[in-house]
Amino acid sequence: MAWRFRLMKKEVGDRGLLMEGRASHEESREEVEFFLLIGSDYGTADVHSLRRESFALIDYFAGFLGPPARGPDPINIGELMDSEDEIPVNAFWHIREDHRAEIVAGLLKALEDQEKRDG
Repeated sequence: MAWRFRLMKKEVGDRGLLMEGRASHEESREEVEFFLLIGSDYGTADVHSLRRESFALIDYFAGFLGPPARGPDPINIGELMDSEDEIPVNAFWHIREDHRAEIVAGLLKALEDQEKRDG
């Protein structure tokens, strides 16, 4: 499934990657708000949208990071937990430092490929 990203923030450095913005995929009009951080030995994603869309974006990130060590878990915000309304979802990954550069490069290549597709 191809995702389209509109980034509000993208910072790449020696210690990892920070991306923040909105994403949507070709099978839905729903935009997913997200925050993704690839740190020195971990990754974390916070996604806020309809439950189904949130889990789908976490699955997309897992394609680069592998299965999460924890999550994806809905963040308890009271009465919305029992609905399909917008809820935040979080996932956490342990990342071996020797794999971090490869993961960051893969994510950045996916963004570059999207920019080429969108022209």
